[in-house]
Amino acid sequence: MIFSLGEFEFEALNVDELERNYEYGITSIDRINNHSALISTKKENESIKISGKTLPLSKDKNTYLDTLKQMASKNKSYTMCSANGLYFGKFVILGINEKQSAFLEGSGFLVQSFDLNLQRDFNE
Repeated sequence: MIFSLGEFEFEALNVDELERNYEYGITSIDRINNHSALISTKKENESIKISGKTLPLSKDKNTYLDTLKQMASKNKSYTMCSANGLYFGKFVILGINEKQSAFLEGSGFLVQSFDLNLQRDFNE
């Protein structure tokens, strides 16, 4: 395990990339005959995108993403931690993008790639 989201554990072989984005709520407002004013209109926001792949004909089966899909359908936030104990916070699953490729006649697909989009829940 390299990190977990709730009870779901991500393995190093399945994760290609973890991307964290931070937005700080700075907005530009136009002013007449002057430079734009930069103001803070909201609190910061954090999102995470996890990209990876599974190999359904090996140990991953065709059900690797099923647990994540069930978690997402509950519309709840889940604790995210790394294997070394780093606490990321609570995140809700915004969306799961799935792509299947390398098809074999009569046996399905060989490769399944996915993107998991998470949004930080600051109401923890």
